[in-house]
Amino acid sequence: MSVGQFVTVALFALIATLAQNTTPQTAAALIVIALMPEIDSIYSFLSEQLGVPLDKFSETSDIFQEFGVAGDDCSELVEYFSEKFSVDMSSYLWYFHHEEEGVFSLGGLFFSPPSARVDRIPVTPKVFLESANKGKWCVQYPDHQISENRYDIAINRASIILFAFIVLGIWLCTL
Repeated sequence: MSVGQFVTVALFALIATLAQNTTPQTAAALIVIALMPEIDSIYSFLSEQLGVPLDKFSETSDIFQEFGVAGDDCSELVEYFSEKFSVDMSSYLWYFHHEEEGVFSLGGLFFSPPSARVDRIPVTPKVFLESANKGKWCVQYPDHQISENRYDIAINRASIILFAFIVLGIWLCTL
C-alpha cells in the first residue's frame, strides 16, 4: 500500500469516528486492514530480489523452482522477506522447500540430506502474502523425523581431512 492510500484510509477512519458513524475499534481495524500487504507488494519484493519482471509472477508461482533460486539464495530471500514484512520465521523448515548449496556431496552417497527425506512444499507468492498478513510463517508441515546428526556432513569433513593427509604424505615423500 502506498503512503497516499494509507493516508486516505486513515483520514476516512478518523472522519468516520468523529462523525460517530463507527467506533474507535472499527476505525482501528480499518487502519490495520489498510496496513496489510497485498499481492502486488509481494510481487514487487520478489521482482526486486530476483531480478524477474513483475508479469512473470502469479499467486501460485513456485518461486524457488520456477526462477532457479537454490541453496543459500533461498535462505537469503527468506531472510529478506522476514525483515521487510516483519514475519516471524522461527517455524520455517528449509528442507521442505529447497536443497542445500552445492552440487556433489560424498556423504550424500551414503546418507541422504534432510531435503531428500521429505516431500517438497513449494513457496509461492500466496504463501508469502498469507505469512506477511499473519506476521508469522504460515506453512503447516506434515509429521516427520529428521535426525539432528548430519552424517552426510561428517563424512564430507572426514574425507577432506583424509584427502589433506594424503596430499601431505605425498608431498613429504617427494622431499
